[in-house]
Amino acid sequence: MVSFDIENLYTNIPVHEAIEETLDILFKKEKNKGATIIPFNRTQFKKLLEFAVCEVPFRFLNNTYIQQDGVAMGSPLAPILADIFISKLELKLNKFSINKPLIWKRYVDDVFCIFHNSQKISKFLISINKWHKNIKFTLQNEEDDEIAFLDVLIIRDKTNNKYTTTLYKKPTNTNLYMLYESNQSRQYKIGLIRTLVIRILLICSTISHQETELNTLKTTLIHNGYPMHLIKRGIREANCIVNKMNNKKELTQQPPTKKKIYFILPYYGNESLILTQKIKKICKNFIPTSHEKLTEKITRLKEHKKDIKKCSETSNIAKHVHEKNHSFKFDESETLALETNWKRRIVKESLYTEETHGQAINDVKFKLKVFQ
Repeated sequence: MVSFDIENLYTNIPVHEAIEETLDILFKKEKNKGATIIPFNRTQFKKLLEFAVCEVPFRFLNNTYIQQDGVAMGSPLAPILADIFISKLELKLNKFSINKPLIWKRYVDDVFCIFHNSQKISKFLISINKWHKNIKFTLQNEEDDEIAFLDVLIIRDKTNNKYTTTLYKKPTNTNLYMLYESNQSRQYKIGLIRTLVIRILLICSTISHQETELNTLKTTLIHNGYPMHLIKRGIREANCIVNKMNNKKELTQQPPTKKKIYFILPYYGNESLILTQKIKKICKNFIPTSHEKLTEKITRLKEHKKDIKKCSETSNIAKHVHEKNHSFKFDESETLALETNWKRRIVKESLYTEETHGQAINDVKFKLKVFQ
């Protein structure tokens, strides 16, 4: 077992070559039937990519520089272009007749490989370093039948010729997580436990590895101030999540019926949690339009529902519902106009009522000359 690492991948990617390869892939797929239609031609799309990633300015120590080549680390296009370019280089693996790895698995700039003992890995390293002048690989050999790949420690068992996996932690790991006494929401602390446990359950391939890592995690969380009952709760919830992931019946995904919208609130303790719950209750059944006072809409709709329930004689909506046997979709209601002044509100209401040409429930309350 060996691993290869690409030195400074993002800053060494030849941008123009990566752009050309990206365009080849996009416009080759566009010619296929059923492919997504690109609203630009090749020249226009190339200009857009060059504008986004070429000659990117940045500041360092109050000086402005321009990156001539490579992609910026923070650019959203950086991992995409890098992966496309390296994927093209990987096609050269098919040309190897000897010293070809049994397994080649890459994640961004890290590669895991398995070779036969008789193969000369050093010669393979020399060969792949000739793929491109900018791309250089470094080699890491296994030690004591173990090798780290990302956050996974891969162990070879020589007795039965099998491989097992467990967590890998760097020597610089401090085992310091979000402290329980920190001013953070309780749900984030429970979420931290769940995340760490799920990571253990998914990476560790044997029960013994899982038990060892879970015991280590319990000790670590206790040192970070977490109570044992909360740790056990996080472990239970994590097990339920993993069991659902492994259950094929649960994998059938239902199309989302509602679009979720997220927004951020500052955390000031329990007050933020109370406000969050109130906002959820308000937004559950009502979707206000722009410039609409939500409290007024909720109050007015409640009045209409109450009138219908009590069969109010003064409510035109209640009369219509009971006389015509109709129903209203209050959840889909929309505010047409806002007005706090009573007389102006009646005028606006009359205008909207007249526009329906007799199809409105309300009568025109304010006769205007514009109707004559």
